[in-house]
Amino acid sequence: MDSIVDVIFFADILLNFHTTFVGPGGEVVIDPSIIRQNYFKSWFLIDLLSCLPYDIFYMFKRDDERIGSLFSALKVVRLLRLGRVARKLDNYLEYGAATLLLLLCAYVLVAHWLACIWFSVGEYEVRIKMDNPLFPDGWLFRLANDLKSPYNINLSNRTRLVGGPSRTTLYFTMSCMSTVGFGNIASTTDNEKVFGVCMMIISALLYAAIFGHMTTIIQQMTSATVRYHDMISNVREFIKLQEVPKELAERVMDYVVSTWAMTKGIDTQKVLGYCPKDMKADICVHLNRKVFNEHSCFRLASDGCLRSLAMFLESNHAAPGDLLYHTGESVDALWFVVSGSLEVIQDEEVVAILAANVRALTYTDLHMIKKDRLMEVLNFYKAFANSFARNLVLTYNLTHRLKFRKNEKITLPPDHPVRKLLFRMRERHGPRIFPSPMFADIEKGLKKQNADMDRISSVHSMVDETSNLLASSHPSRSPRNGQKNKRAPLLVGDLEILHTLNIHLSKTFPLQKRQTHETSLTNIRSEMRSKFDLINDKLSVVEQINSRLLTLERLIIQMRNSPGGALKFVFFSN
Repeated sequence: MDSIVDVIFFADILLNFHTTFVGPGGEVVIDPSIIRQNYFKSWFLIDLLSCLPYDIFYMFKRDDERIGSLFSALKVVRLLRLGRVARKLDNYLEYGAATLLLLLCAYVLVAHWLACIWFSVGEYEVRIKMDNPLFPDGWLFRLANDLKSPYNINLSNRTRLVGGPSRTTLYFTMSCMSTVGFGNIASTTDNEKVFGVCMMIISALLYAAIFGHMTTIIQQMTSATVRYHDMISNVREFIKLQEVPKELAERVMDYVVSTWAMTKGIDTQKVLGYCPKDMKADICVHLNRKVFNEHSCFRLASDGCLRSLAMFLESNHAAPGDLLYHTGESVDALWFVVSGSLEVIQDEEVVAILAANVRALTYTDLHMIKKDRLMEVLNFYKAFANSFARNLVLTYNLTHRLKFRKNEKITLPPDHPVRKLLFRMRERHGPRIFPSPMFADIEKGLKKQNADMDRISSVHSMVDETSNLLASSHPSRSPRNGQKNKRAPLLVGDLEILHTLNIHLSKTFPLQKRQTHETSLTNIRSEMRSKFDLINDKLSVVEQINSRLLTLERLIIQMRNSPGGALKFVFFSN
């Protein structure tokens, strides 16, 4: 195994002669001569001492134990390469995890070194004890007596204790470094006490440095969880302080938790601020890759066009029940639904349930670009603008909306022609055209007028009936010049008033003055005839409106029955 490690270290030296490095100015040095000079000045000597085959040298000097020990000690130089390894670990592991691992390894390594020194001190005192029986017993003698485990001593070989000296000494140093205590192993001689004091000082400094730093690392590793709980606590305090309604408070908490689950509390714009413009564009293209890959309108876009669009795309998250747009708000953006589903709702009626609408049904990931930003890119990339216009298909255009309002107050009279038209449309087509209860107020107003509508089918029929009654009430009046007497159409109420007025005049005034009063009555009738002519003109306008409404009715039926096309996006307003 030692030979394999030596070969690996030697191969590393050969590779370092051909490995580029970063110069002081940040440039990459590729000149072989400069690379060799830099390596000779930096790590070559340490790497050479760490890869020499000391076991082979020791084979020729077995008679001298001190030389063999010296060769073995030179292998410690390899530990100096741990610093280079630690810097490389930061590129592959998280800072907290890599640092924590290195600190634990350093703690165990120092404990191993102190254990080796502690055992060397005990072995040295055993040798002195063999030469001088009056020398105080060291920790090895006392431990053997306490455990009642005698051992043989051979000056030419290592001292061997029951259970192995390495485990015993490592146990002592670890208990000392962790400030637990000594237990059944303690310092008795002066040499052991001096080393014990030195070991306590080293252990105190090492314990404070390593475990203090380790506490900071653990706090950093859990900082995201701490920030999450702080955010939740602040939101709850805000809800409690402002007395937010329960339903709204639940929506707020749901949105905060779902947004944290998607973003992990990472501010994307802050991270992008660390990067240059070119790198930021590459990252934005990666973040919006689903939008570019799944929609055909970006198929013919160049790399530069995609990078420009990606810089303007914004990510949004919506929880179930969140409204992206309210009624009456201006729509000035193009939205892409990456995941989830939404719905379009108008006046509490679902207009459409599609892949992308207005109110979130589930947790939704959205990407949005403003109209001005999009037009800026399209004006610069003319060829892409034509392709984009041809291939863009909308899921639902928020600018094309139905114009009805459920709670709109209708002020038309019950016998208005428009109300009659809507009533006929309702009766003829039923729920196929108007499934909603929007015309409930019309029906309520019309129920009281059904009797009158059955008797009078239209405004003209009512006028004709008035004319007939007027002609029958005056049979003695003959037409002049052989022509029919043309009268303005009168209403029934007006006819009764005039007839009553005529009877009253015949009873009140003498016969010689009746002709004068009849002349006045004729003038009144002519004036009323002119007024009713104006009414006929207004009724003709109403008939034109009635005709247009019938045309509108047919258009609504065609729109209702026409199938919808394939839809994909919600577009912006003009």
